[in-house]
Amino acid sequence: MIRNWTGKGPHPKHIIFLTCNAFGVMPPVAKLDLN
Repeated sequence: MIRNWTGKGPHPKHIIFLTCNAFGVMPPVAKLDLN
C-alpha cells in the first residue's frame, strides 16, 4: 500500500453524490460533464 504522509492528494476525477430519503437511496437525476 502506498501512503501519502502529507494527507493531500490530487483533485478527484470522479465524484459520487448519493442522496437518500425515507424510501432509500435516490439515483442521480443528471450527469455532469466538463462542458
